[in-house]
Amino acid sequence: MKRRVLARFAAFAATALLLPGLLLAHGSAHRGSEELPPAPRPAAFADHSIYQLGSLWWNDRGAQQPLSALRGRPVVLAMLYTSCENTCPVLVEDMKRIERALAPAELRGVTFALFSYDPARDTPAALAAYRLKRNLPDDGWRLFTGDADAVLELAAVLGVKYKPDGYGDFQHSNLITVLDAEGVVRHQQVGLNAPAAETAALLHTLLGR
Repeated sequence: MKRRVLARFAAFAATALLLPGLLLAHGSAHRGSEELPPAPRPAAFADHSIYQLGSLWWNDRGAQQPLSALRGRPVVLAMLYTSCENTCPVLVEDMKRIERALAPAELRGVTFALFSYDPARDTPAALAAYRLKRNLPDDGWRLFTGDADAVLELAAVLGVKYKPDGYGDFQHSNLITVLDAEGVVRHQQVGLNAPAAETAALLHTLLGR
């Protein structure tokens, strides 16, 4: 069963690489028009763990890890790029709002993870600088960058759209995803400045509170 699921992930990832339109918006890009609606998540993977993806990522300390390194805790996850000064900081603040909605004991059981879709610029050193700039604590927050194929694969499974805008920025979806301890997508918070209550309530449930 696991082998069949992995084969389906691999086939989807190959399709995504051959058909960029599956992930990226078409048409001309204009500075300031950054937000894209998320893409529908592939139905074949709705109930499968994203940890079955074979991609490897580098964290902000330069260590290489598979996605499965996050297994064992609920994860609050977003994709962004660190040079974004418009919507991505708001996305991070939305994640912090979710963080503040949890009790200290709950926070010890939740991971907050950021994945970059700008691997050319978002090196481990750039991620480390971003951690400091955004005041993201070492305990509980994980930052990752990967190669272009890994980014396409993860974005496809999560339904995240992103596209260079021609000015050094990206048009992109603003999407926060909640994974359970085994890496199955349980909830997605779409857009910016959304109330944290629904996401926090799900985390309470996943933590058995």
